[in-house]
Amino acid sequence: VIKLTKGISTTLIIKRTDPNSCLEDFILPDYKISKFLPLNKEVKITLLPGKTGVFGFHCGMNMYHGKIIVE
Repeated sequence: VIKLTKGISTTLIIKRTDPNSCLEDFILPDYKISKFLPLNKEVKITLLPGKTGVFGFHCGMNMYHGKIIVE
């Protein structure tokens, strides 16, 4: 779970260390974000949460999940 505050720009820094190809993509549908995550490299994703709620994210195969809570 990642907690964010509405209206405050936030940069997520994601580093994929698992070679499983399922984890190559980070997808956050509500923000129309889809990022390729190269192995052992940091990827920065900046977003500005404009509304409160719970927003799910997942891997490219929709097997691994998480959520962002915006308050």
